[in-house]
Amino acid sequence: MTWHVVPLNDLREHTYSEACWCKPEVHDAPDWSRPVCVHNSMDRREYTVEQGKVQ
Repeated sequence: MTWHVVPLNDLREHTYSEACWCKPEVHDAPDWSRPVCVHNSMDRREYTVEQGKVQ
């Protein structure tokens, strides 16, 4: 079982799978019982957040 972090209101629907179209990254977290699958947004909002810019 895997936790999924999916962007809300994205331009395209995501599947709760590692085979999603957005090519999510899977992170093994030793403190948790499950790996975390972080999905990427189609509108690339995570890139503006990393740069300190808010849309």
